[in-house]
Amino acid sequence: LEFKVLRDRLFNTLSSVEPEAEAGFEVNGTRLTAGQVRGWLDAHARTGRSGLAVTGPRTVIGSDVTALAIAAADGQAAHLDPTALDANDEAALGDWLADAEALKAVHEVKWAIHALRGRGWTLRGVTSDTALAAYLVRPGQRTFNLDDLALRYLRRELKADGGAGDDGQLSLLDDDADQAKAAETLMLSAQAVAELAATLDTELERIDETALLTEMELPLAFVLAELEATGIAVDVDHFDTLEREF
Repeated sequence: LEFKVLRDRLFNTLSSVEPEAEAGFEVNGTRLTAGQVRGWLDAHARTGRSGLAVTGPRTVIGSDVTALAIAAADGQAAHLDPTALDANDEAALGDWLADAEALKAVHEVKWAIHALRGRGWTLRGVTSDTALAAYLVRPGQRTFNLDDLALRYLRRELKADGGAGDDGQLSLLDDDADQAKAAETLMLSAQAVAELAATLDTELERIDETALLTEMELPLAFVLAELEATGIAVDVDHFDTLEREF
C-alpha cells in the first residue's frame, strides 16, 4: 500500500541478524598477455554463462575500460588489460562481447555498456544483471552493492579462499603486488557475479519474476544506456531569444 514511512518505522523497531560470511571465493585465474585472448576465450568462455566484471570511469560520455575480468562457467578466470592487447586480441574480445550466444552475467550493466562503448565494443548476450535481479527479488534492501549481495545471498566475502590455488597462477600475474592484487580482486568480482546470478535466477523463478528481468528490465537497461549516450539536443538560438525577452 506504499506506506513507506510506516514501513521504515516498523523495520526500525525490529532487530535483524546480519548475515555472516562462511567463506570467500575460489578463483583459478590468470592474467592474459598479448596473443593469449582468442585461445582462452575459445577454450573457456564459449559454453555456459560467464561472469563479467568491467572497470572504468562511471561517466556516460568519455568512459573507457581500464580493466576487464571474465569468470567462465568451467571455473577458469582471466584478467585483461585493454592497453596490453594486440589487434587480434582486441578483435577476439570484441567478437566475444558482441556474441549473443556467449551468455554473460554483469553487475550494473549500464556502466559496463558505457565503458565498453568508449573502446568501441558492444555488449550482447547478457542474461542477468545481478543488481537488477536483486532489486526484483527484494526491493527493500539497503544497498545493491556486489559485496553486500554476495554476503547476503551466498554467505561469502569478496576475498580469495586459500589464495591462488595449487598452480600459483595469481602470484605470477605481475611482479608488482598492487597490480596483482587489483587483478585478483576483479576476477573475484567476476566469479561472484557468476555465482550470484545463478542464485538470483533461482530466487526469481521462485517468485515468478524471471520474465520481468529478462523481458523488461534488462532490455530497458540497454535502451536507457543508449538514451544516456545519445543525450538531448538544445535549441541554443531559442534559449538566447528567451533570455533576451526575459
